[in-house]
Amino acid sequence: MVVLFWINSLKRMWLLGLVTFFLVCTCNLIYNHSSTGIKVSTAVGNVSKANSRLIKHAMGETWIPVHPQRVVILHGFLWEDAIALGFKPVGAAVRGWASITPPQISLEQLQGVVDVGYIPTNIEKVLAVKPDLILGTFDGQKDIYPFLSHIAPTVIVQIKIHDWKDHFIRVAEALDMTNEAQKVLTDYNSRLKNFRDVMGDRLSKIRLSVIGFEKEMCWLFNQQKNSFSYSILSELGLIRTASLNQNTRILQSLIPKPENYLISWERVDEIDGDVIFVTTFAFRKEEETQKNLKQLQSVPLWFKLKAVQQNKVYRVGAYWIGNGPLAANRVVDDLFRYLVNKP
Repeated sequence: MVVLFWINSLKRMWLLGLVTFFLVCTCNLIYNHSSTGIKVSTAVGNVSKANSRLIKHAMGETWIPVHPQRVVILHGFLWEDAIALGFKPVGAAVRGWASITPPQISLEQLQGVVDVGYIPTNIEKVLAVKPDLILGTFDGQKDIYPFLSHIAPTVIVQIKIHDWKDHFIRVAEALDMTNEAQKVLTDYNSRLKNFRDVMGDRLSKIRLSVIGFEKEMCWLFNQQKNSFSYSILSELGLIRTASLNQNTRILQSLIPKPENYLISWERVDEIDGDVIFVTTFAFRKEEETQKNLKQLQSVPLWFKLKAVQQNKVYRVGAYWIGNGPLAANRVVDDLFRYLVNKP
């Protein structure tokens, strides 16, 4: 028994030493890859300082190609940024929690893009497409950053739900397309100015709500400053300023760092306004959405809402709770359609 115990102990020590050896080797490779040295070795080739540039990101600094061609993008928001710039990745997180393909990305833009997963990211598939640049997010890929960095130069972006322009600019910098990004933002700002000019004094008079719904609960997306729809509407002066009642405020205090106000259907009167936009989550099946909507519409208070009585409740797409330039422009499309073109 003692001999067996001694042999097993030696085996465990040998395995531990082997694992430690590989970890040290990997860390050295990663350090060499991420450093500011003249040459960086990767699994897909060499990136010399002569044809690369140093970029800062959420995980530090990395030398990346001047003009990356084969890019893998590991989050739907970053993918949308690339599409808005006219850039198509070779691999992307096509499906996955918090990274489902944004509805504003067309089927044509999906063709030929390898689905490498989100959480978990399929490292083998990422390696197989031979990327020269990988774009990921801090929340999604920070733990596997060393592995990704060994495949190709990797840039990690911090997603800010209330500031889609921030990660858009960072993606543009990584793709060496800052001029294209500036044009996208200039065109977007021109649309906002046009909307403000057309609306005039009506902007300060419209009380607008953007809602989503779950079972017996309703989300008020444009009440919280840390949300996508609020960031757009605030630029236009379409801010809902009505305060919520005490019960709802207590409910919000139970949710850590809420991006949106959550309201029980018993308090659905609090979402009332001149116009109500009803949106849904991109991953929600249409049958389930219709079922929840019918349940919401069966609540007696629903028919007492001003917007309901005046037939100004509009069903809009999941892009209202998106986070990128394509989604932002789709939101502006809806604002023109329902606030400007409607009598």
